Amino acid sequence: MNNIEIIAHRGAFAACPENTMIAFERALELGATGIETDVQISADGRLVLIHDETLQRTAGSQYWNQ
Repeated sequence: MNNIEIIAHRGAFAACPENTMIAFERALELGATGIETDVQISADGRLVLIHDETLQRTAGSQYWNQ
């Protein structure tokens, strides 16, 4: 029998804020065998865990790197 892997993109984002530790932990509790996250680089060179290139969808702001 084949092993099936369940990868949680952005964690359990339907239950918790996406790309957060709580979303990653919840995904594993729900049976995910791994997680996948998104990383962007801000204008000042910091790494940020966020799926989108702006904050529009998650925070209502068009810009996150200014």
